[in-house]
Amino acid sequence: MYSEAALFEAPQGALTADAAFRLLARNLGGSWQISALRGRVVMYRERTAYPNAIRHCSGDDVLDA
Repeated sequence: MYSEAALFEAPQGALTADAAFRLLARNLGGSWQISALRGRVVMYRERTAYPNAIRHCSGDDVLDA
């Protein structure tokens, strides 16, 4: 199992899933990727284009499929 810490402050109040993924991606940096698929989200320390993904977030980059 891989473990890495990233400390950051989340804004007060409710966050949408999209806002939470963007916040995580920005704070984890460009080596991590968060991919939203239908019905699930995966987060890996890699940059891979998943054909079934709806959106990819990595660092400050957000790519809609």
